[in-house]
Amino acid sequence: MLNSKSKKLFFSLIILFVILSNIFSIEFEFENTWTRYTVYKKGIEVLENMLFVNTYCAIESYDILADGNIELHQVLEVNGLIRDIQLDESDQMLYVHISDYQEDGFDRINAYNIINNELEFSFTSGEVDKFNLPKDLIYLVGNYVILAQPDILPCYNKQTQQIEDITYPYQEIIGSFEDILIEYSISDSSLSFYRIEDINDPILLYQYYYEMITCYRSYIRNFDNSHCLVIDRERILVFNVSDEQNYFFQSLWEIDLTYSMDILFEPKPLENDQLYIGTQVGENFIFNVSDYDSPVLLHNWMEEDSEVNGYCIYDSNLLYRSENFNGIWMYDLSDLPTTQYEEYGETFPFRSTAYIEGFIYKNDHNYLYRIDPETYEEEIICEIPFTIGWDYYKFENLLVIYINYGWNYENYCAIIDLNTNQLLNYITLNGPMLITHNGKIFIQNGDIVNVYDINDSYELEYLTNFTASSTMLINEFDEEHFWVSYDDGDFLFNTISLQIDHDFADFFSPSSQRLAKPCKYDDRLIITDMCYPYDADIRLYDISSLDNPVLLDSKNENVNCSYFQLDDYILESHFVEPVQIYDKFEESFTEPIQEHDFETAIFELIIDEERNRIVSSSSFYNFRTFLFELTGIGIELVPEINTDLSNYPNPFNPTTTISLSIPEESNVELSIFNIKGQKIRTLRNDQYPKGNHSVIWDGKDSNDKRVGSGIYFYKLIAGDFQRVKKMILIK
Repeated sequence: MLNSKSKKLFFSLIILFVILSNIFSIEFEFENTWTRYTVYKKGIEVLENMLFVNTYCAIESYDILADGNIELHQVLEVNGLIRDIQLDESDQMLYVHISDYQEDGFDRINAYNIINNELEFSFTSGEVDKFNLPKDLIYLVGNYVILAQPDILPCYNKQTQQIEDITYPYQEIIGSFEDILIEYSISDSSLSFYRIEDINDPILLYQYYYEMITCYRSYIRNFDNSHCLVIDRERILVFNVSDEQNYFFQSLWEIDLTYSMDILFEPKPLENDQLYIGTQVGENFIFNVSDYDSPVLLHNWMEEDSEVNGYCIYDSNLLYRSENFNGIWMYDLSDLPTTQYEEYGETFPFRSTAYIEGFIYKNDHNYLYRIDPETYEEEIICEIPFTIGWDYYKFENLLVIYINYGWNYENYCAIIDLNTNQLLNYITLNGPMLITHNGKIFIQNGDIVNVYDINDSYELEYLTNFTASSTMLINEFDEEHFWVSYDDGDFLFNTISLQIDHDFADFFSPSSQRLAKPCKYDDRLIITDMCYPYDADIRLYDISSLDNPVLLDSKNENVNCSYFQLDDYILESHFVEPVQIYDKFEESFTEPIQEHDFETAIFELIIDEERNRIVSSSSFYNFRTFLFELTGIGIELVPEINTDLSNYPNPFNPTTTISLSIPEESNVELSIFNIKGQKIRTLRNDQYPKGNHSVIWDGKDSNDKRVGSGIYFYKLIAGDFQRVKKMILIK
């Protein structure tokens, strides 16, 4: 479980700066159709009537309808974090830049064919060390697709459909269009334009000496087939690249941005010699560029509190823009200056889920749900005033959810009665909540940890405090104690007597940084520390005397790892690598007896021995459940049959999205029934791969006629599995 500092560090990778509100230069009216808590990242592309959007851990594809509205078509999950997507329209291929979950991990490029509007995996580039700079790795040029810096990875030849090595030492590639590759030299501040007929023998066409401001850059060959625009923060360099004029620098535009830190994104052509350009914080510009030497600003508006990660243009005047936490926004630019946008988005529960005593709890769209992993039936417990939860704790009948959110990381907690399904209190905290233990709540304020009880009015009542400066990790140790690791060392705190029982300041190095909670079993303890640069220093102790722990053995792993006990076995989790399974360590570390690939990045393993279940969660708390059997020579793990089936919105009008999760490839039949049990439509009867899928029901029967208001049932048959759920159509 993450401590306060780690949570803030992790959260900062997900939440970029939210900019303070600004005054619109155009007055907006909008209709908020529906949106749910969603993380959208860099990358949004349009191909014919399909829209592809990066949601950081998956790609959502949408059908664009005749009126410009969009309906979810497919969700494609990947094992990793998606940093960007790039579309090759000519070959109908989508390239996806994926990083793993670790700071010192890898990057790779996956390629997907777009066949019958479905994404099908084609090939991968292989893995390279992760790039520290936030730069693009995918460049389409001529018959080649450059998949990363060429001195590290080969490229893809579209003609031969083979991966080929590059022998020419390209330096800093910053863009491409058609058969032209643009390279920037930091040493002499020069932009070089190459024609690529042979990737290993480029033809230099033109050089221009110019010092770039930033590594953020976007490029386009515009609709008139004669200009290349190079973006450099708030400046645009215009190059005339027509055959008649040869290649030469033409003009420099400087855009007046509201914020000096703002960055222009890629220009997009519109009708009537117009050009749209947006920024990462929601400023929008439309220029008339009939004269590239003197562009004329036609419209400019600003969206407040906006974090834009990309946009694309469909049918010359429909703008689709992905917002980090605000879904997908659609504008009709032909209706300026009174622009109306509609908002879309799919569920992405960012750290909003927990597994407690056999049930999965999740907060989504301001409701708290309880899900049975065996049947995947879900029920709404109560309405809650937030859409993100960090940590969940349960004692007796109370569920306490800690929330750490906002520009200044405001801290809150909600107290919920699971017997009556009521929200009892929603409390503003004076610091991050570290843990609850034996009914006590521990909140850090500076170097002091304050201890509170929950009184009969479900408010926090102060009890005592202790010192723990810059707390790195705090976790349950046993029924009476939790373990605290902080700048000055480690200690055990007794939550019954409210005293420090054992202080290890003189034993464990105070410079150590705990990477994971200690793994305690019998009279043994496994400690995992970070060592330079990102390795894990792992030590095995005899703690039969807590006043004098004895070091038995140590080892070093080149990845962060965590340890968990299951009966007579120890599980070693390596995030993105298979989990190693060992016999319990006695006097020294031994070799693993088996391993298991959970097919996802492992953020945490939750072992429920009472129900013979292991729950694996990724960094975004997307749970997968497994049933285990102890064989005497190891652990046998089988994915639990937990085919998910739900629809949203419900009630709905006029359409709803049915989401289903298939544990293994099988034939899927999804049908709609009326309240009399009569089948009125079969939505799908196809072979589906393992994974998550979505199907839209438009409220019509098999004769393409709209059905009336009322209760309907949707039935899923996937292999030997069947489930029926209810939904309500209202008009």
